[in-house]
Amino acid sequence: MRWCVMALCACILMVANGCKSTSTSSDVGQGQLVFQKDSATCADTVNTELYVDAVSLGQYTMRPGSIVGFTEPAGTHIANATERAGVLRQFPSQPVTVPAFGSGYYAMKCSSKTPPATPPSPSPAGR
Repeated sequence: MRWCVMALCACILMVANGCKSTSTSSDVGQGQLVFQKDSATCADTVNTELYVDAVSLGQYTMRPGSIVGFTEPAGTHIANATERAGVLRQFPSQPVTVPAFGSGYYAMKCSSKTPPATPPSPSPAGR
């Protein structure tokens, strides 16, 4: 009886140790997915909602040149962003490759042209 109890304990320990070592995300590795608002094409500071793989990571105040990074599993992810005030600009979805123990970057570039405040008046016809 004593041997059966010891054998049962040994089996439980082996199974528990085997379950502990079957992790999926740590086997792939982690990296950083970094959002950066371009300082050359952007001039405004706006609350911006950041997305990775269609999941919102929250709203962050993004100034020209500012960066926000998130730990993600290594691999290719789809990143995009939407400003929630001001111009209400949507940045396009782009694939970003996140290397294990490295960084992948999503550049948020604003339009280099600002739309006119009022539409231009039509020129008189026939003059």
